[in-house]
Amino acid sequence: DRTDALCVVPRGAPEGVEQEVQGRTFGLTLGRPVRFRLFASSGYRPEKGGDLVPLDDDLAELPPLQSVVQGEGVAQVRLHSLLTEIGTLELSCVADRGRRESAAPETMVGARWKLEFQLRQTGAAEDRGGSVSALPRAIEPAREAVQLVYGKKPQPVAGREVKDLWRNLEKALGDRAGWTLAVNRDLWGVLWAGAQKRRRSPDHERLFLQLCGFALRPGFGAPLDAWRCEQTFTLFAQGVTHHKEAAVWAAWWILWRRIAAGLGEAEHAAIFGAIEPHLRPTPKGRVANPGKKAPGLAIDEMVRLLGALERLAPSAKLEAGSWLVERLRTGAAPGTAWALGRLGARVPLAGAAHQAVPPEVAAQWLELLLGLDLRINTEAPFAIAQLARLSGDRARDLDEDLRTRAAAALEQARAPAEWARGIREVRELGEKDEQRVFGEALPLGLHLA
Repeated sequence: DRTDALCVVPRGAPEGVEQEVQGRTFGLTLGRPVRFRLFASSGYRPEKGGDLVPLDDDLAELPPLQSVVQGEGVAQVRLHSLLTEIGTLELSCVADRGRRESAAPETMVGARWKLEFQLRQTGAAEDRGGSVSALPRAIEPAREAVQLVYGKKPQPVAGREVKDLWRNLEKALGDRAGWTLAVNRDLWGVLWAGAQKRRRSPDHERLFLQLCGFALRPGFGAPLDAWRCEQTFTLFAQGVTHHKEAAVWAAWWILWRRIAAGLGEAEHAAIFGAIEPHLRPTPKGRVANPGKKAPGLAIDEMVRLLGALERLAPSAKLEAGSWLVERLRTGAAPGTAWALGRLGARVPLAGAAHQAVPPEVAAQWLELLLGLDLRINTEAPFAIAQLARLSGDRARDLDEDLRTRAAAALEQARAPAEWARGIREVRELGEKDEQRVFGEALPLGLHLA
């Protein structure tokens, strides 16, 4: 069998003139991700628009375009192409007025969807495109391992295929820390196809939540990640199925922490609303409601998740910070100092500058952390580095005297030297510090901007 490409813009086509690929119509899937492979030739080719061209060594593959075309169903379309003067190929899918799939609504007739390809790539852009699209040969047995657990044919709930899923994936792909961004997103796609199968057993649900978050972390970095995060968040309203299982609850909160950077303000507010009843301190003189803070809900993971909600409004961050401060004052709790550092960070991971807490509040939190025994609370030094970090924005940065004290405290605690340097001068985060900010290692090859 031979693989052919379709010629959409013949060699020598005039710039600025729109052309239709004659004699061919196509079915365009709407509301689902589509991927277009693009090829180009630097030499003379005799083909004209609409011809099928066998893939050979004369054709160079360019980075693919991945997108989600809004709508539902399948639209019958014709292809229109335009080579612009700035080196881009505009490819439009124009709904065929004479044909329409039954699943596509009448309003779709004559609709137009424009896609845009960058033809004049820089080397860096080509590297980024290749890093997302390249998959190892071992991806197929890894996909089969996921489908065995979350495919159409149910597996016995006690089957080793369920509990050994991580082991089987690492057997095929190697240690999970070495999985590339492309591998992670590909596994997410296979897993998502069986999302409703997570309800089969507590192990099914726990492993689904773990793998879903791991494969989509940190919620950005690859084409279509915004769509993937949007799809994943549809699970939030459905909630946990096996709600008596502590391990399932832990995996649930970890999922949202892992992809929080890819979620929007509304999603962060919804998550905040869900964890607020469990993290808000009980007023003095009132007995805690045991039903409100039921055991097994993974409170420590809620605390870490709270720190990842950078797109909360500053007022909500102030309230959340007060809860964390209370927890620190009543005794060291896992993840609390880390979460406070994330909420008050001068340079957010994914949030906007206007969502940062006011510097006078960050200064109060910093003073609290500086008063802790940094030898005992091992999370506090990095939280201090985040709160006192120099951003270069006077509206966010703390005063110099306080930053000097913070840098000196880190040096006295023998924290990594780059933490104190990041307080004295504007610096990029190193790879290890990216992991500390995020909470775990990022996919291989992905770095935070």
